[in-house]
Amino acid sequence: MFISIDVEPFNTDYFGFSQGGAYPHTSASPVDPILLYFAWVSPTFDNYYHAAIKEAADMILQAAIQDGQDVSGAKQVVYPNYAIYDTPLANLYGPNVKRLQTIRKKYDPANVMDLTGGFNL
Repeated sequence: MFISIDVEPFNTDYFGFSQGGAYPHTSASPVDPILLYFAWVSPTFDNYYHAAIKEAADMILQAAIQDGQDVSGAKQVVYPNYAIYDTPLANLYGPNVKRLQTIRKKYDPANVMDLTGGFNL
């Protein structure tokens, strides 16, 4: 078993050039993703470690809130590349979910991209 917790601070200049995409951030509220990486061998332990990841993420969130960081509610955006499998779309894309679903329906009416796995709009 292996556990790693990494903070990846993004250069704040990045947010001035990346507006209008799927990820709901602004230059006024930059994001520093936290990667909780748990690795194990046996699928027998999948449920245990999935629960442990969620518990660890919640503990980090609660500590940040208690520390005075303004990251609760709608500001609780999860970086999609690091999200656990059952994360709600609203937590990944915030208010952009409806717009992304409209784009998907227009350009991928047969849901071909859903075949790739991941989070389906």
